[in-house]
Amino acid sequence: MIINNGISIEERRNATNSKPLLNSDRITVSINAEFLDSCAFNCEGCFVKRRNTFTDKDLSDLNKFVKQFDNKYELNELVLSPTDMFGASNTMEIISNPLFISLFDNFHALTFNSTLLSEPAHVNNVMSFIRDNYPVDIYYEMFVVLDVEKFLERDKEYINRLETNLAQLTDVNIIFVYNIHSSEMFNGVDIPKLSKEVNDRYNSHFRMNPSFFRAHKKSLILESLNGWRKRLDRMYDDVNIKDMLFNMIDPYFGGNTYLTLTFKNGEIFINPYIYDYIFDNSEKIKLSVDGLTVEDVSKLNEYITLEQYHYAEYTDCKDCALLSSCVSRNVLTYMENNDIVECFLPKTVMLKANLL
Repeated sequence: MIINNGISIEERRNATNSKPLLNSDRITVSINAEFLDSCAFNCEGCFVKRRNTFTDKDLSDLNKFVKQFDNKYELNELVLSPTDMFGASNTMEIISNPLFISLFDNFHALTFNSTLLSEPAHVNNVMSFIRDNYPVDIYYEMFVVLDVEKFLERDKEYINRLETNLAQLTDVNIIFVYNIHSSEMFNGVDIPKLSKEVNDRYNSHFRMNPSFFRAHKKSLILESLNGWRKRLDRMYDDVNIKDMLFNMIDPYFGGNTYLTLTFKNGEIFINPYIYDYIFDNSEKIKLSVDGLTVEDVSKLNEYITLEQYHYAEYTDCKDCALLSSCVSRNVLTYMENNDIVECFLPKTVMLKANLL
């Protein structure tokens, strides 16, 4: 079953903007709008807080903020999050709000998440509304959380529902993800082989979603980080690379030519990139969206960049060849916010990929 016909947003970003700031003429901006409330599903490894809300003032403030970006920036995607778009209770309320729709006068793409376990009629109703009411030239992308156990067991009911819904989404670029919530959860699973099967069967990438960052439990987060560093060191090689989407090895992806923010409850947070853009709600990287300017965000970015280099003096990062890459991704901001001093990334893999 082939579902994708075009290049993904992520691949487009990687091809055009994954480069040093010196060699780029623009910064790619993406915003995660955490508006979706509740979820009909309970995915293994999901730590997302399900109670979320938004107001017309939030949408108005967000519109005022995004309209300030000039041609040095590309407003790439608005991610409607954090739960399943087809399983949330307030999806139609959000997507039918004129203030939300008007955001796509600025953004190129609408991105969302789903298990694709909802009734096909409901999926069709939601997508039909979007297609009929949103600009005709915007791009759609969806991250599908795959139930790995049911997929590998060839659960007919599960696969039938998944593929029935996929068949309705031929105009949506699909990327499959697997939640990471412990270092042992994939014992006995050949991830490169599974990635190749997803690629062959659906013409789609399959990548990790570091969902454990939402756990807000330091011991679990560190255990998962260190466990996955060891696993990636073992499984990632020149043969596996072609079937796995692993942007962490690109030293520029998620760095200085990208700005990814999360909007939640009237506040904007700068997102570090650690395997993916993660939500860190610490005070140090938070700004109120009411009256927020692009200059405010730039100044905060400059401040936390300098702070990371200072913090590096107390960590494993001090003399690492990847220090500037990790700083550009705000990795050390996350480390400092959580009192982490030891490297938790698959540095061997990353250095080898870049011949450093």
